[in-house]
Amino acid sequence: PTLCDDFDFVVDLVQHDGMYLELASLRLREDLRVVVAAVQQNGLALRFAESALRRDLGVVHMAVAQNGLALKFAGPEPRDDRGVALVAVAQDGLALEFVAVAWQQDVGVQVAALQQNGGAFQLIAPAQRGDACVLRAAMQSATGQRNPEFVLDVVKEFGGALAFAAEAWRADREVVIAAVRQDGSALKFAASALQCDAAVVLEAVKQNGLALEFAAPAMRKHIEVVFAAFRQKPDSLT
Repeated sequence: PTLCDDFDFVVDLVQHDGMYLELASLRLREDLRVVVAAVQQNGLALRFAESALRRDLGVVHMAVAQNGLALKFAGPEPRDDRGVALVAVAQDGLALEFVAVAWQQDVGVQVAALQQNGGAFQLIAPAQRGDACVLRAAMQSATGQRNPEFVLDVVKEFGGALAFAAEAWRADREVVIAAVRQDGSALKFAASALQCDAAVVLEAVKQNGLALEFAAPAMRKHIEVVFAAFRQKPDSLT
């Protein structure tokens, strides 16, 4: 037999680098022992396993535990399994792209993905991004990853996400202005120093006159702020 069909040789090879499974003979790519050795070393080697093993729940579970993105190469049955989906996104949040549609819409799976990688936020359907649990996980992820750009992206889409932001982000003028421009009432969650910042409060009441309620007392008497609030919402002063 050729080396590509030599069991011991191929096992040694894939234990060194799982992606060498590509070079194995068809017989060995169908061999559970060889494929397990390969995906334990590199989950992405699942790509080269024969289809029956790509549909095997145990094999796929091992592959995604090593590299969540290996879910891309799994058969439909493992992708339909919530447990596999959770393992995959916990290893790499971006694996959310490859889970079954039902689990892409599962808040528990979404949160697990966000906890691993805030970038998974963009993989969640826009209609679900506003879920409180999703926003909380997204903001916590952004704090853990120290990613101000991501925080800005989130609050520009959902100003109320400021409620779940770390104290540092609530005191960040750029972040707060972005939040209140989208939802003036997010002023409620801004640091007190920014609730008495005329420029910040002005942006808030321009979006929602009722946000005047969350401004510092001095701002509620500020001529320009009061006028802007009244113009946006005439009953904001009642």
